[in-house]
Amino acid sequence: PPVLSDSVPAVSWVPRVDAKRETVAIEGQSAGFGQVSDFIKKLSESTYLSDLNMERAVRDNQSPDVAQFRLNAKRRQP
Repeated sequence: PPVLSDSVPAVSWVPRVDAKRETVAIEGQSAGFGQVSDFIKKLSESTYLSDLNMERAVRDNQSPDVAQFRLNAKRRQP
């Protein structure tokens, strides 16, 4: 099953992952919203996460080709 490092699209960056006991928040940038969508699809296949939610997805003010995003998910308990 895909894990976070296997799920990040080629032209995407994930500088922040905040993992807590029951939740995970992922912040990053990507070369467009299509890449963000692909990332969410891959993460939804993970056996480690559930209930993925896009909290925020906006264009970068300095680089209009870059999408900034924040995702939230629940951690699945083993």
